[in-house]
This record gives sequence, structure tokens and C-alpha cells, in this order.
Amino acid sequence: LFRSATRVDGKAFNASVLDLAKAGYVEEEFFLSGTAKSYDIPRDQMSNGTPAEAAHPFKTRVVVRRPTAAAKFNGTVVVEWTNVSEGFDNEVEWFHSGEHFVRSGYAWVGVSAQNVGVSALKQRMAERYGALDVTDNGTVQRDDLSYDIFTAAGLAVRGKSGQNILGPLKAERVIASG
Repeated sequence: LFRSATRVDGKAFNASVLDLAKAGYVEEEFFLSGTAKSYDIPRDQMSNGTPAEAAHPFKTRVVVRRPTAAAKFNGTVVVEWTNVSEGFDNEVEWFHSGEHFVRSGYAWVGVSAQNVGVSALKQRMAERYGALDVTDNGTVQRDDLSYDIFTAAGLAVRGKSGQNILGPLKAERVIASG
């Protein structure tokens, strides 16, 4: 499912407008890659989906905003599935609660799980995001891989990757939102 997380230098799309450095925070961006399956979701949406046999490669990005010092960290990471209803990654939880997260010592991770958001990133900043793909080169339609992609981000937060995307921090609690 999850293969690697690679830190990306430079300013991420939709970088925070808060003065994170002054608050003892850092913003970092990582590219996540691995394989993901699609799921057959029942029409009633109340039952568990059935995973397909085939796994598809993906590469997406996550943005991490976290305290630089473990002493400031409250142990909780909010992992947000970014909203794409406006046609691009929109960090709704961060926008509404970022100041609270920083003041209270949370870490926040935004996940580009859907094709609409990834496609917008590729259009707006092709040099930086051109290699991202959540459709296996167009062979997977809609957002069929998004569930496993979001899971991969959660695994990265839990330290289940080659690189710790939380730096010196260890998550005690992970809250999925979006």
C-alpha cells in the first residue's frame, strides 16, 4: 500500500498565511507514493466496500504543519482530506481552525487524495507537481484510489514510512477529517 515519503523543498501550493515560524511551527510538503486499490462501494453506502484485486501506483502530496519542538506538541495530529468542491485543494479545517491548532499544539496534515485537487496542482504548478498521479495514468476513473491514498497518509503520520513526516514528533492520537 504505502512505499515512501519524500520531502519537497520550496513553498507548497496554498501555503499557510500564518506566521508559523514565529509560533514555533514548520510547514513541510512531502510526496507520498505507493499502490492503492479501488473499492466497490454498495449503493446504500452503509456497508463496507470490497477492494478490487488490482493495485495501482499513485503519487500525491501531503502538507505538514507541526510544532518544531516535541515539548510544544499536544500529541494529536489532524489529518485532513482536502476539499475539492471549488476545483482545487481547499484546506477547510486549517482555514477555520489553524490558529487554534497552533495555539493548542496540534499537528495538521493536508492530503491531496482526489484527482480534481491533484489535476489543479499540476495545472497551476506543473514544474513542482507534474509527476503527481492518482489515476494510474488515466486507467482509474473518478476517485477510486482515494480511500487507500488517505490511508497511506495516515500510515505516514504513524511513522510507517521510510521518512518520518512529523520530524521529532510521535503521534499519540490521529483524527481523520475532511
